[in-house]
Amino acid sequence: MGIEDMVVTLTADAAGLHRELQKAQKSVTELAGRVNNGLQDIGREIMAKERNVALAGIGAALDALSWDWLTDTHPVLAEAVEEAVDDGVEARDIRRYVMAQTQRLELALRCEQAARYLEPAVA
Repeated sequence: MGIEDMVVTLTADAAGLHRELQKAQKSVTELAGRVNNGLQDIGREIMAKERNVALAGIGAALDALSWDWLTDTHPVLAEAVEEAVDDGVEARDIRRYVMAQTQRLELALRCEQAARYLEPAVA
């Protein structure tokens, strides 16, 4: 093999290596983009959870307010909601039932909030 042949072979090899390097660079760039997008998603999830924690106190206060309202305005219904919660009925199911029976959205939502107030805290 002459020098010219070796140069042609080395040039072809270099071109092939260059193409492989470009493919690898493209793959790394795509991977970096996916990692960045994933980190942004995680950041948004953390911020949403922090916001939910910050608002949890307001939600708990509204639930307590609805329990107080229900016991003051509809004591028999309040007692029935309390018994349902004690029996393991979830707050959303109480809302659905009250809505189906009365078609009164405000009352159904108040019952759901009152039931959430009564639900045992999940550790």
